[in-house]
Amino acid sequence: MKEHLLANRERLGRLALLVLAVIVLVTGLQAALFYGQFTPRMARANADLFDLMVEESQRKLLRSISVQVDMLDRPDPAAETDERTLADAWDEFLGHFAAGPREAVDMLGNELPGLTAGISDAEGAVSRLAADVVRLRGMYADSYKELLADLKRPPLYLWPTAPVIARRSGYVQAATLNRALYLAQTGEIGTARVMLAGLNASVDDAELLGTIYYTLGRLQFELFAATPEAEYFTQALQYLRQSLEVDPDMRLARRLLDYLLSLPQAAAAPQAAEGRPETPSEGEGAAVSAEKRVF
Repeated sequence: MKEHLLANRERLGRLALLVLAVIVLVTGLQAALFYGQFTPRMARANADLFDLMVEESQRKLLRSISVQVDMLDRPDPAAETDERTLADAWDEFLGHFAAGPREAVDMLGNELPGLTAGISDAEGAVSRLAADVVRLRGMYADSYKELLADLKRPPLYLWPTAPVIARRSGYVQAATLNRALYLAQTGEIGTARVMLAGLNASVDDAELLGTIYYTLGRLQFELFAATPEAEYFTQALQYLRQSLEVDPDMRLARRLLDYLLSLPQAAAAPQAAEGRPETPSEGEGAAVSAEKRVF
């Protein structure tokens, strides 16, 4: 009887080890597939965001495209035509770009092949213009939207490991923060603020939380600059102080807070009849913008 019980225990032990080995193997394989799929996507999205922030501050690519359009669109003065030209499309693009840059870039990209079809590309000018518009389109594409959706609902073959890794690795939090930054760069500041306000409730990491509060403070100050109400200024100060409370080494928050506290009272609390407050000095604006790109 005892020998029979011992044999059963040995079989159960071997079975338990086999099940454990299978779980470890499947978990390891799913983890490898998760990182192999999402790490490159996160890197590409982050690179596009970095390029977008640089472009938003310098406008080098936009100016280059404008010069190329001027060189390619040289109609014959003697010719009279009502056909839409490349210059017409560019003027329309500029008219819509400030309000909806992503939509404007997509519209230009979709229309460009037809408008340049009859232009000689002997020196590769059309190809260069097309490539630059593709680059611009990539910068303004919302790469994080689909990435976040896939992180929150990974493919079935990655379950049940992927959802756990997505949360614990910080991929979801990082992608959410970066999408908020992307939205702020493309003019959707209100949506960015809502995303950040929801994110800070689910983050424990002090450095990331400090970055979130700093970004909220920055956005509130930009809102104040556009709509000079004292409440926006006060909220910006509050967010920046919260950033330094959770992460005292947050240099960007310290720099911006010191700048806001140094503003004259008239600029910090304007009256309705005074119009917009003074914009940040070139030194403060350049310093903050340059370092903001690391997010």
